[in-house]
Amino acid sequence: MQRIRALIQKDLTEPANLSIFIPGNEIRAVGILREVSIFNKGKQSVSLGFVFEILSAELFEPEVNISNFTEEDIEKIKQLSKDIDEKGMGEINTSFAPDIYGYEQIKNALIFQLCNEKNDPNSPTRNKPNILLMGDPGIAKSVLAKFSISLTPGSREAVGGGSSAVGITASVIKEEENLGGYRVEPGALILAKEILLIDELNNLSDEDKPKLQEGMGQQSVTINKANLHVKLRVTAGILATANPKNGSFNPTEDPASQFNIPSPIINRFDEIFIMIDYPEENRDREIANKMIKREKGEIKPKYDIKFLKKFFIYARNFSRPEIDDNISKKLQILYVKIRKEKTEKLIINPRFVEALTRLIKASAKIRLSNKVKDKDIERALDILNKTHFQTSEYSRFNFDEKPVYELSDKEKEILQIQK
Repeated sequence: MQRIRALIQKDLTEPANLSIFIPGNEIRAVGILREVSIFNKGKQSVSLGFVFEILSAELFEPEVNISNFTEEDIEKIKQLSKDIDEKGMGEINTSFAPDIYGYEQIKNALIFQLCNEKNDPNSPTRNKPNILLMGDPGIAKSVLAKFSISLTPGSREAVGGGSSAVGITASVIKEEENLGGYRVEPGALILAKEILLIDELNNLSDEDKPKLQEGMGQQSVTINKANLHVKLRVTAGILATANPKNGSFNPTEDPASQFNIPSPIINRFDEIFIMIDYPEENRDREIANKMIKREKGEIKPKYDIKFLKKFFIYARNFSRPEIDDNISKKLQILYVKIRKEKTEKLIINPRFVEALTRLIKASAKIRLSNKVKDKDIERALDILNKTHFQTSEYSRFNFDEKPVYELSDKEKEILQIQK
């Protein structure tokens, strides 16, 4: 099918209207389809091209249709939210990728990512967490990730090795002579609204990987080429999977060195889960049992995909929870106490606070609560315990204890040298 170029009427190019015509936006346009001559090397072709002249346009967000939810839908959504509040994440966890055994906290992390609203490019901080599932092949990393984006309209998928940085970020394409100049072709990172799944991230070339860095960290992709100077918005969070370059993961070696992913990319993931395939009799028996039940069609989750889509749409559009002074003080105490125990294996830096904040807000949203509570902090710490942050001993501790900072031996040594 021949591509049709859109032309925008002059009165629609005013600053007040330009926010509509941003790559990745879905619009409803009214206009006139016109035929135009095609020229090739200065000679007119016998065939004609087409131009769609836009007369008016409006933003079109097909996902946000909460007003169309029935009273029964809303009542069922609120009941599930209440069950999660009172009984825990198990109420929804068992219906998330129900044919995959285990990985409770990884599933919870993906569920919370679905609850966060999309990124606001005008805000200095992200709303959506970036999640990386890295580990041995064949242990359901891609299955979990694909189930997650199946619940999120507006999400997209790119595959490492099958996608270049141009396909993921953006490219500049030369137009036909009669249309003149160049145009920007947005990639999957720009077109994705909620989540971009990058499967097999480790297979992207070393030249391509750094080009994701700006989009992941600054929520934008900048194009400066062929006299085009454009900054494209990124609203989606990243969900990526990666396999070790040597075929299997070695727990005794540094994870970063095994996955061929540069540090600037790894550092922009809020939650990194390392998934290891190890033999364990009871676990292996349960996995086999799940696979057999899936083959027989015997897996019947309590909540189906159609309802879960509605549930997460409702949660994302719920008002952003507030972090009151009491919770703020507890987060400060938590950060100071964990920082005191920082080691080579316990990686704690300011990014920990950002990751924790996104998780506790998502935990409050899934409960349809306007305020963050202690249980949200506990659920967030349970998830972070399974990530590279390794916060196991801090999942439950006394917040009433005042933080008292004590100098480490290394800091005392530095001070002594300075004296």
